[in-house]
Amino acid sequence: MSKRIRPHAGVKIKDLTECNTVLFKLAHYRAKLQEEEDGYKRAVNTYKEITQRRMEPIVEEIKKYEGWLAQYAKAHPEHFEKKKTVELIFGMFGFRKTTKISVTQKTLGLLKHLGFETGIRIKESVDKEALRGFTDAQLDQVKAKRVEKDEFWYELNDDAISEKAKRAAS
Repeated sequence: MSKRIRPHAGVKIKDLTECNTVLFKLAHYRAKLQEEEDGYKRAVNTYKEITQRRMEPIVEEIKKYEGWLAQYAKAHPEHFEKKKTVELIFGMFGFRKTTKISVTQKTLGLLKHLGFETGIRIKESVDKEALRGFTDAQLDQVKAKRVEKDEFWYELNDDAISEKAKRAAS
């Protein structure tokens, strides 16, 4: 079975036979949408691969020239005695002090144990699933509320639709 779907505005249907026909048509059109989506994803992936192949030699040239600049800078420290940057017409290059933080698998545990909370990144968000277990009074305390309503939904029987499609193809 496919996932349950909440539809938009209703359609005038007379009986359950028409409902069944509509469900089949929905499955048909959803399959067409999926085919289109699969097609554009294939096209995008193909274009990405082609573009990647065309870009490879350009990326290699860039790496080569960057390497040459770095080698030159390291071989000629005299250019950097007064300033760490050499400025030329088409750009500049040089050396910059950088600092990176290296961590191990034990770092997070030690930060927690030692109480260094500022070194821990935590993304906070409301857990609506957890709030389902709250009482209405608790929800009111945190300015939340339970909103209940009956929403129409439908679910397509993919197996029956596939079977009908097979019979129609035979």
